[in-house]
Amino acid sequence: MSFLLKAIIQSIVFLIPLTFSNLAFAQKNIKITVGEWPPYITQGQKYNGVISHIMTDIFKELGIDASFHFLPWSRAYADTAKGLFRSIS
Repeated sequence: MSFLLKAIIQSIVFLIPLTFSNLAFAQKNIKITVGEWPPYITQGQKYNGVISHIMTDIFKELGIDASFHFLPWSRAYADTAKGLFRSIS
């Protein structure tokens, strides 16, 4: 199995519990913090990379607007733990 396919599957598996939680359905917007992981998640590509594009489409199907905020990994983790973001990807 290719690395890209594994990354896509892992991202989708990650989203399943989040997507079906009551909190996710109650929200109209979700803020996700991410670190650079070119070419899969990066500010330098259209739609912020293929993983971000897939995640955005999944949330859009559920009526949720997903926004991605690029931060260094350590800050992304810390800010998510503080509750400033709903998820880290």
